[in-house]
Amino acid sequence: MKKKNMFRNNYARFFCVLTIAMVYLFPLFYIISMSFMQPTDLYATRPRLFPEVPVFNNYISVLTGNIPIFSFLKNTVIMAIGITAIQLFICSITAYALVALRVPCANIIFIIILGGMMIPFEATMVSNYLFVSNHGLRNTYLGLILPFMVSPAGIFLMRQQFKAIPQALYDAAEMDGCNPFQLFFRVLLPMSGNALASLGIFSMVSAWNQYVWPLLVTDKNEMRTVQVGISMLQGLEFSDYSVVMAGIVLVLLPCILIFVFGYRYFVSGVTDGAVKG
Repeated sequence: MKKKNMFRNNYARFFCVLTIAMVYLFPLFYIISMSFMQPTDLYATRPRLFPEVPVFNNYISVLTGNIPIFSFLKNTVIMAIGITAIQLFICSITAYALVALRVPCANIIFIIILGGMMIPFEATMVSNYLFVSNHGLRNTYLGLILPFMVSPAGIFLMRQQFKAIPQALYDAAEMDGCNPFQLFFRVLLPMSGNALASLGIFSMVSAWNQYVWPLLVTDKNEMRTVQVGISMLQGLEFSDYSVVMAGIVLVLLPCILIFVFGYRYFVSGVTDGAVKG
């Protein structure tokens, strides 16, 4: 009887998870389906979930059209890699200082950093824009990267990771003659691979999907990012939504691949430091 009830409970859970997954994945599925449709499929009397005859012309139009898609991709890659690399360094070194070094008022500093998580980016967007504009950083990679160099959530994640490492390891490294830099680079960072990977994935995906800030600080096509550039397809292609959807799929593909291949590290990094505060 117990086995039968367990089977029913597992089946019910599986059904609930499958239903939720289908609800979340349906928009993505429909975008991919639309990217292979012809205009006659889009504007048919009865809406279609699948194209009558799949075509690849929409992707060819995106790659060979009037917008410099490869220039947009290059700018986005540079911005995303720059933000990710800087966040990894600043977040990890800040968390290390709060945990391992005897920083005065470390807990108060950490609480102030956590307060930054409660301030939406829109609240500081105007001041950030004025700073970038007044210092001649519009249409530059530094202007795109500068507001995202520090992540309070990333500092929190790395702090929890470093606090989860046994204190005996810190003491042993100090007894062996490790200075603070050697302890950080040779001991703690190699042990925090999952947390670093998790933060890197989160930072990369967030930077890749930036739209409002690149739209504000760039007005030249050679500095536009792919998120802004894709929005130009609608006007250039006479509102051919199949082409727009093909562009969206191309933009989403790197994020999906990063998350699929890094999912294991992402989950491990988030949970490794969850048992100790």
